[in-house]
Amino acid sequence: MLQHTITEQPCRLQASASRPDVGKSDGLKSRKESNKEFSKEVVKELREELKEATGSRYMLTDEQIMAAIAGGDQRIYADTVRQHSRAIAYYAFRMLSSQSGAEDVAQETFLRLWTHADRWQPDKAGISTWLHRIAHNLCIDTLRKDRSGITDELQDETEDTQAAVEQKLETEQRQHRLQQALSMLPERQRSALILTHYQGLSNQAVATIMDLSVDALESLLARTRRALKTSLTDLQSNNSLQQQGAKAQRQELT
Repeated sequence: MLQHTITEQPCRLQASASRPDVGKSDGLKSRKESNKEFSKEVVKELREELKEATGSRYMLTDEQIMAAIAGGDQRIYADTVRQHSRAIAYYAFRMLSSQSGAEDVAQETFLRLWTHADRWQPDKAGISTWLHRIAHNLCIDTLRKDRSGITDELQDETEDTQAAVEQKLETEQRQHRLQQALSMLPERQRSALILTHYQGLSNQAVATIMDLSVDALESLLARTRRALKTSLTDLQSNNSLQQQGAKAQRQELT
């Protein structure tokens, strides 16, 4: 319909131009009104087509979305996964420092979205907070069940980075030290910091996820920041000593 309207416009303009000239002002006014009418028609049809293409699901409330998922609506479920998958996967990776582990947590989180949607309680948390709480619990379980495996992976990554430290940019070095420092924090401290700083969630949402009061969360964050600062300082000192040792070895070889 939109294409038909657009193709008709030159015909309208041509027809108006072929009418007897009743004065420049009248002709100009007629053309302006014709163009204005045409623009309104185009905008109206564009809006109708856009509404039809996107559907009303993007204007649904959390309650409507979760009710639809609980009722087996696969389209709403897929939209919700697309909306939250990046944030959940990013949180899991920051917690576990493992790509495969993060993928497993994200997959299980969204599986539970599909199977446990009817258990969601709107008066306690929004969808994002609820999903982060599921991912948080899965990450804590993973860390407690497989400490040795994750520790080995972090050590291998550290050795690889240290072997090529002189070829890396300073920003990459800082990011690596930060990830190391995060991995050294206790699980709850790490989760609290990632949820507030990296995920951008409010203290109230994070407190809900971690089953804490806001005051308890703020106290936990204060201890976390102090511990992280100490760890970063120690890692920076160790890195400087390693660089000095590597430089001395090169000088001996030459």
